Amino acid sequence: MLGKQLADEWTTALTVELTIDGQVIPGKAQPPSPDLPHNCPKDSEGSYWLYSTAIISGLSSGRHDATVAFNVLRPLPDGYGGNYVPGQLAKQTFRITAQ
Repeated sequence: MLGKQLADEWTTALTVELTIDGQVIPGKAQPPSPDLPHNCPKDSEGSYWLYSTAIISGLSSGRHDATVAFNVLRPLPDGYGGNYVPGQLAKQTFRITAQ
């Protein structure tokens, strides 16, 4: 996401939902940041990251199905002259193995 102003606009209308084994895990959106706390490379000058954090406690040992869904609540600019429409922007499904 390029520019602080664009990142700030996105924070007002983007939701992130983490689900593990069918249960929604509450999280907290973090303020836009030019850097992430975990070794993520910066792809271009002026870019900002939007991210959320969640504490997952009591996860039993073994494999768990996880999904992260990103939802746009109102039209949002893409930073290149276009717009994203309300609805699901992306969805990632993966497995977690807890030990």
